[in-house]
Amino acid sequence: MEEVRTANETSLTSGRLLARNVLWNGIGEGGPLVAAFIAMPILVHHIGIERFGVIALAWTVFGYFSLFDLGINSAITKFASDLLGSGREAEVPSLFWTGLALKAAFGTLGAIIFAASCPFLVYHVLKIPPALQHQALIAFYLMAIGLPICISIDGLRAILEAHQRFDMISLVRSPNAIVSSLGPLAVLPFSHNIAVIIGALLLNNAATWLVYFVCCARALPGLNREVRFKSSLVRGLLTFGGWETGSNIFSFLTHTADRFMIAAMISIGAVAFYFVPVRVLNKLRLVPALIFSVLYPAFAHSLAEDRERARMLFARGAKLTLLATFPILLVCVVFARELLTLWMGADFATHGAVVLQFLAISVLADAMGGIASTLVSAAHRPDINAKIHAVLLPAYLGFAVVMIRWYGVEGAAAACLARAVVDSLAHWVTVRVVLPLRGGVSMRLGSFVLIAFATMSIALFSLPIEVKVLMVVAAIVGMYAAAWNALFTGNDRKAIRIYAGETLPFASA
Repeated sequence: MEEVRTANETSLTSGRLLARNVLWNGIGEGGPLVAAFIAMPILVHHIGIERFGVIALAWTVFGYFSLFDLGINSAITKFASDLLGSGREAEVPSLFWTGLALKAAFGTLGAIIFAASCPFLVYHVLKIPPALQHQALIAFYLMAIGLPICISIDGLRAILEAHQRFDMISLVRSPNAIVSSLGPLAVLPFSHNIAVIIGALLLNNAATWLVYFVCCARALPGLNREVRFKSSLVRGLLTFGGWETGSNIFSFLTHTADRFMIAAMISIGAVAFYFVPVRVLNKLRLVPALIFSVLYPAFAHSLAEDRERARMLFARGAKLTLLATFPILLVCVVFARELLTLWMGADFATHGAVVLQFLAISVLADAMGGIASTLVSAAHRPDINAKIHAVLLPAYLGFAVVMIRWYGVEGAAAACLARAVVDSLAHWVTVRVVLPLRGGVSMRLGSFVLIAFATMSIALFSLPIEVKVLMVVAAIVGMYAAAWNALFTGNDRKAIRIYAGETLPFASA
C-alpha cells in the first residue's frame, strides 16, 4: 500500500505533469478570450447600452453561481486529492455522488431563493428602463432555473482536477466559454429579446454538464457502478465547504458589488462602461487562475506528505504567476485608451480607459494574493481566507460607495485596486504562518512585484505610441532577464530547461 501511495504522490505532483496541465489550461482559454473580444462590440452595437447592461449583470450572476454550492466544489477537490494521494481511489466514487447530491440540493434551494427575489431586483433595486423590465424579469427567472446545472458543473470539474485531467477540462471548458460569448450573436438575427439570449446561454450550460459527466466517467471507471450517497462524508464536506462558502460570499461581494452599486447609484448604462473592461480582465484573470487550479490539488498532496516540496511548488507557482500576468497587464495599462478605441470606439474609450487601467493593476495584485490563498485553503485552513475577506468587506464597500459618488465608474475601479492590494498583503502574511518560507522568497518576489507596479507608471506620460511600444518591450525583456538571474534559483532554471522540452500537451504522458 505504501508503494502505491508513493507512486500516486509522485505522479500527481510531478513538475512535468503540472507544467503540462498549466499549458493545457492556457490553450483552453485562448479561444474564449478571442470570442469575448469579437462578441462584445457587436452586442453593444446591435442591442444598445441598456440591454447590454442587463446581459452584463446576467453574465455576472452566471459566473458566480458557484456561490450556492456552499464550498463543496473545493471540498471535493481537496478530499479526492487526499484519497488519490493515499492510494484509496476506490473511495472516490462515493465522495463524488455524495458531493453531487449536496450540490444539487443546495442549488435547488438557491434557485428558489433567487427566483423569489427576481421581481424585487428588477423593479426596485436595479435601474432597468421600464421598457426592458419584463424581458429582464423573464431572463432572471431563466437564470434561476439554470442555477442547479451551473453549480453541478463545478462539482464534475472538481473530480477531474483531483485526477489532474486538465486536458479533458480544457477540451470542454473552452467550447463552453466560446459559445457563452458567441451564442448571443447567433440569436441576434431572430431576436434582441434579453430573455431569449439568456435562454441560449442556459442551453449551452446544460450541454456542457452532460459532456463533463462523460469525462468524469472516463477518468474514474467505477463511477457508474458505485452510485452511492455516503452520509458519513457529509459533515466533512460541509465543514470544509462552510469556510470556503464564507470566503466565496465575501469574494463574490467584493468582486461584483461594484457593478450593482453603479447600476443603483448611476445608471444601468454606466454598468456597460465598467463591465466591458471587467469582462476582458476577467478573462485575463484566468491566466493566474489556471495556475492555481493545477497547484491546488498538488498542494493538497504535498502538504500532507512532503512540506518541503510544498514550499518549492508554492515558490515556483508565485514566480510563474507574476511573470505570466505582468506583460499582458502592462500592455493593458499603457495602451488602455488605444485598445478600447480600436475595439469599442473613441466614445467608449473616453469613459473606460482609466477604468481599464485601475482594474488591470488590481488583477496583478489579486493574482499574487490568489496563489497565497490557494495554499492556505489546501492546507485545510479555508477559515483564514474567510476571516480576511470578512474583515476587509465592510471597509471596501464603504470606500467604494464614497468613490463611486465622487468619481463615478473611475472611482469604483480605484476602490477595487485599493481592495486588491490590501487583500493580497493579508494573504501573504497568513502564508508565513501556515507554511513558513525559506531563502528570502517573499522579499525577492516582493521586490519584483514592486518593480512590476512601477513600470506601469509609463501610462502617466503623454508619449508617442512608438515610444511607448519601445518602453513596454524594454520593460518586459528587462523583467524576464532580471528574474532569470536574480529571482530564479539554480534548480528553477534547470527545471525550466527540462520542462520546456517535455511539456507539450500532445506528447506522451
